[in-house]
Amino acid sequence: MSRSEFTYSENVLQWVWKTLHFDTSSLSTATGKECEIRVIDPGELNTTDGPDFKNAVIEIDGVKWHGSVEMHIGSKSWYSHGHHHDKNFNSVVLHVVVEEDPVQVSCEDGNKPFTLNLLPHFNKEVGDLFRAMNNSSGLPCANGLTYISEKALSQQIEKAQFEYLEKKVNDFIEFFDPALLPFNAWKSALILSLFDGFGISKNREQMVKVGEKFLEMYGECNKGFPIQALHEFSQTLNWNYRGVRPHNRPEIRVVESIAIGRAVMELPEEQFLEQSTTDLWKAILKKSSISESGRTRILFGTVFIPAMYTLGNLLAYEKLKYSAFQEWKYLSVPVPDELLERYAKVPGLSPEIYSGKLGAVHQLRSYCSKRRCHECFVLKKVISS
Repeated sequence: MSRSEFTYSENVLQWVWKTLHFDTSSLSTATGKECEIRVIDPGELNTTDGPDFKNAVIEIDGVKWHGSVEMHIGSKSWYSHGHHHDKNFNSVVLHVVVEEDPVQVSCEDGNKPFTLNLLPHFNKEVGDLFRAMNNSSGLPCANGLTYISEKALSQQIEKAQFEYLEKKVNDFIEFFDPALLPFNAWKSALILSLFDGFGISKNREQMVKVGEKFLEMYGECNKGFPIQALHEFSQTLNWNYRGVRPHNRPEIRVVESIAIGRAVMELPEEQFLEQSTTDLWKAILKKSSISESGRTRILFGTVFIPAMYTLGNLLAYEKLKYSAFQEWKYLSVPVPDELLERYAKVPGLSPEIYSGKLGAVHQLRSYCSKRRCHECFVLKKVISS
């Protein structure tokens, strides 16, 4: 495998080292005097400051070294990261890179750790897989899907589905105002999240401003809600109309957001606790006079379910939390085809695995696009096959 074929992050290199997916029988130093290297213990992955692996045991020219291992794609990163001035790296006994002609590095105390170029020693199946992934126009691992089961990808998308729930819960909490009473803060966060969702993708910031103004006006009005004043406020904002489809234009989304915001505000607390997540959402849409659509279905998944899950946490109400979780687990939404086209390029892959699943979108964004292949069930299945 050549350097140009390794297009992955240091995290992937760390994974190869930790799992010993390389030929350990013919390792030697790549700078200074050539010495034989034997990995007795790759060490423990360090998740805090300092070298990547600690408590490693490396035998070099028959001498056992106990210390740390630092990893870089290119050796010069040692200096660009400032390790030569950092005492934490004085414990490094081996510098591991994927570079044909690495430079010798030195520590803050003047010590010069041994350097290993791991590139020529990758296991054949790992090297072949990386090459196939580099040449894929669909999923990074598309060329490997001929010799693994679809079950691995299905399990990975399920994992991504649960991770995405955590992300959407965190997004919801961003709108939570701790200065308010808990349920009032939750309701306000729900309304702002819905306004934000109605603004996707061109006008989220503007819609949140309308949502904030809505909450301000709603709290001040004693009788009729000043809808006209809110519309006048929305007209002062700088809306983005470029590429916005007719049904997604701001004037339409503002009307829908106000209607759904009022429906949420007028529902009593006990109704949120007594009705199922699905029935409650239908009741809100009915009260808002909004027909179910692709957008409302997506908002149900990306905003309302995470909000109800958060409410269950907030009130320590396990029944509500479990109900929301089950809704999320089996959720199917109209995900735009263009978001999932990379799956469609995989020959023979059943659309049932990815269509309608938010986890499939999260998988592409958080794993495939970021090349977090080493954390994916698909790659692990290929390696173990």
